[in-house]
Amino acid sequence: MNFARRQHTATVLQDGRVLVAGGIGASGTAVDTAELYDPTANTWTVTTGPLVHTRSGHTASLLQDGTVLVAGGSNSSGARNSLEIFNPVANAFTLYTAGDLSSARQNHAAAVLQDGRVIIIGGSDGTNVLVSTDIYDPTAGTIAAGPALSVARMNHTATTQLDGKVFVAGGSTIDGTGTVTDLGGNLGPRRAPILDFRRPLRPAQRRSPWTSSLLTSS
Repeated sequence: MNFARRQHTATVLQDGRVLVAGGIGASGTAVDTAELYDPTANTWTVTTGPLVHTRSGHTASLLQDGTVLVAGGSNSSGARNSLEIFNPVANAFTLYTAGDLSSARQNHAAAVLQDGRVIIIGGSDGTNVLVSTDIYDPTAGTIAAGPALSVARMNHTATTQLDGKVFVAGGSTIDGTGTVTDLGGNLGPRRAPILDFRRPLRPAQRRSPWTSSLLTSS
């Protein structure tokens, strides 16, 4: 990469390139730089335009039209409630101006639903761990509050399953303590069940932060 970073995002684009954005740089503060990895050429190039805001601990979700939704995160001003859109054709980010997240949030999770919407889940506002969620609708161009989690959590995962439900698991309940929540969630609106409740992880399996990946077996 052109810049050292951690707590960044890496998103595979429709053309196979990987967008790496934000994070904490070598100076120890959040950065606005972004770059693209081209696996065919095996090269890294800096995007034409940086993020509108410096941010780390954010999410970056690939939308059906090929753009990327960047949500939340934090910088020297604290947790952020803003969103940005990366356009791979323009190779630049623009600020989403039609609304904000219902709460500033960092270290949250996001999942793209089968209908193209994005649910942004939990996280921390810098003081409290959150149960709140937001749903971004790219067709309507709106952001609105979604169903609340059963348990507040940050540093968790959210994975859309083959049946359309979102598997939310792990994470911690209190900033900085390392205490990890049980897996849980609740059913979403009638339009589409978007959160699925399952049995808790066994104590030996509780973890934060961690990853979860969808297999072809679901």
